[in-house]
Amino acid sequence: MNRSVSPRIHYGIQAALLFGLALFTGALVKTNSLHDYLAPRTEKWMFWCPVLLGLMAVFTAYRTIAPDDDPVCGCSHEAPKSLLSKMFVYGLFILPLGLGILLPDRALGSSAAAAKGFSYTVPLLDEHVSKDLASSAFQSGLLRQESGPGKAFLAPGNKNTELAQLAELLYAEPVIEVNPDIYAETLAAIELFKQEFAGRTIALTGFVYKDKSIGQNGQEFAVGRFLVLCCTADALPFGVSIQLPAGMASPEQDAWVRVTGTLKADTGGQEGLIIDAARVVQVNQPAVPYVYSDENSHADAVSALIQKENAQ
Repeated sequence: MNRSVSPRIHYGIQAALLFGLALFTGALVKTNSLHDYLAPRTEKWMFWCPVLLGLMAVFTAYRTIAPDDDPVCGCSHEAPKSLLSKMFVYGLFILPLGLGILLPDRALGSSAAAAKGFSYTVPLLDEHVSKDLASSAFQSGLLRQESGPGKAFLAPGNKNTELAQLAELLYAEPVIEVNPDIYAETLAAIELFKQEFAGRTIALTGFVYKDKSIGQNGQEFAVGRFLVLCCTADALPFGVSIQLPAGMASPEQDAWVRVTGTLKADTGGQEGLIIDAARVVQVNQPAVPYVYSDENSHADAVSALIQKENAQ
């Protein structure tokens, strides 16, 4: 006696969904679009997913036509019997596939930043250093030492040694360029020693975020980025406050801009960094709009900056 139609339909739907997921993930790999969803260190786990999903789809499709006496995999898997169970199983595949196909490929912006809670301090510092400790250490002279024409920075409490090394390298730059590859680490190093960096010229790029809590006169906004640790679901929005001179037009919300200005010493009790803007130029959204970090990022940031200086 032939197998009932219902299980065959169930396996057929499963096979179609698996083929769909294989094609979708394959397209992401081929177009180098995984960074829209995952941090670089997790992308490698996705490279073989299209192949594995394709093989699973072929095996599942075979089950729709296998004769009853074919053991297939040697085990007795039964299709869900109730409609609710079937909808749940199908939903596990349909939801991510549908969202991936229907939703536009668009970087997270101010709406997501407001929902997640925009931070004016670098998330890396929140995890690794006490700002009160850094402030008191700076006032007592523990964070800096004169070292000829430059400065040697000492991390508070023997923490963030790499950030202190990075701060020393950044301090030697005539204009501090916040490189996207070490974006969070650069701002973390400057924020850790922000009194020392007061008056220095800095240039950075990000999206415009306008929050009523930081300015009511239209001359203040934030330049932000999303820090992705694993995937965009855990992305953390953060940035710096930008103060415009009188008469300079404020950019639109979510516009991408490059800001050049001077770091302020007196933040009026506000956390994070404040930049007095000298120039604000609208730019195109970068191909990779997010910034990334991991447990090795501080040391990598120092190495990256040293390599940059050696190449010049």
